[in-house]
Amino acid sequence: MASVTSSTPTGLVPWLLQRITGALLVIWIAAHFIFWHFDKASEGQLDFAMVSGTALTRGAGGYIWEMILAGLCVYHGLNGVRNIVYDYVVDKTKVSWLTPLLWIVGIAGFLLIGYHLAQFQVGH
Repeated sequence: MASVTSSTPTGLVPWLLQRITGALLVIWIAAHFIFWHFDKASEGQLDFAMVSGTALTRGAGGYIWEMILAGLCVYHGLNGVRNIVYDYVVDKTKVSWLTPLLWIVGIAGFLLIGYHLAQFQVGH
């Protein structure tokens, strides 16, 4: 039986990280729903002012929690785009620019999310 090989591998690591970030996102989003939609919903109307006020009182731990969620989402989403393109493009040299571009977009997006989370103020 002949095996299929590629001269330009799309990468085991991105494939594996896609599965790991997907599993972690299921856990992280489940925790998000439990905290915000079940635990905090019992305290009254769930609106922007309540969410921003609670986010500020959680301090560095809350910031780190949200940044981990943001990092998982950004990586999982952009790596998914990369994997789809690499699955359908036969000549990988034509899309060799894609991975560096997605890393730049991802890092910029992650830093922007971090900046805005740090600037989060009650009622704004």
